[in-house]
Amino acid sequence: MSSQYRGRFRFALLAVTLAVAILNTPAIVTHADDASVTFNDSTPSLGDVVNVTGKQWTPNDIVKLEICGNNAIDGAVDCNLRASVVVRIWTTSDLVASLQVVAPPSPCPCVVRISRQAGAELKKVPISITGVPTATPRSRAAGATPRLMITRQSVHGGSTVTSLVGGWAHRTVELTIRNDSAETVDKPVVTIRWGKHAQVDNVITSPLIEPLRPHEQRTVDVSFDLPSFSFGTYQFHGEVSAPGSVTKFELATSTWPVVFFFLIDLLLFLLLLVALRSVVKRLPERKFANVAIPERDLVASMAPGELQPSFARDEPIKTGS
Repeated sequence: MSSQYRGRFRFALLAVTLAVAILNTPAIVTHADDASVTFNDSTPSLGDVVNVTGKQWTPNDIVKLEICGNNAIDGAVDCNLRASVVVRIWTTSDLVASLQVVAPPSPCPCVVRISRQAGAELKKVPISITGVPTATPRSRAAGATPRLMITRQSVHGGSTVTSLVGGWAHRTVELTIRNDSAETVDKPVVTIRWGKHAQVDNVITSPLIEPLRPHEQRTVDVSFDLPSFSFGTYQFHGEVSAPGSVTKFELATSTWPVVFFFLIDLLLFLLLLVALRSVVKRLPERKFANVAIPERDLVASMAPGELQPSFARDEPIKTGS
């Protein structure tokens, strides 16, 4: 084996070894009990922005941070979902987020609740918010609590000239919400996240909803734009929440920029034609040599009796009179 092939063999062997080592490296998974969370300001006021940092979190995990009252005993119903923040944990296991301080729907004691996108709670960290009243924590799940129902849900918005050429695609989520309880629901909150497949981590800002009286029904429209060059099917995960009540829903929509895809295919086809033309031009041309045959050899090669040209006959060439 020559030195050149030995070098290639060693390089291929090294590449295979590295690939096997990477594929067999176990993923780093940490527990929330071991993860740490710190604030740059532990006693903020309403309207402040708190920088949240943490260590030893699961890399690339997507988590949601929200400010909650009532020690978040009843989960998300005690939290201000409109001000929630969704972030991805860094590959270094660091948590970095900025959270605006808003009043939760329940009185303090207040916490920053950290949960996964699927809703599993990971950690609650106490925080003192100046200007928010405090009360004894208690669960309201056992009492008569308002119940919100979604009687109709849909996504509107089709193909437009802008979306067909790869621009933004406008969509509107329409929800019809009904208060099925005997109590007035004070300012229900609609939270919607969208994305592809399992990466449903884009938060849509929803409008404020006025209080719903007993058995009152109201339709809410949430408009937003899918970014440019979006294509395929997108999932929507959302919930309508109020103290003591959470109703979840799921929707889907799709967008296909067919004109943009056609233009890309046409460009690739033209580039292929140009490349083929360049290859054909570089091919060597086949040249045929012109060999002159003497007249005497041409006459000698003719069969007996075959018509011979006039220059081989003995009589002179006749011309017109």
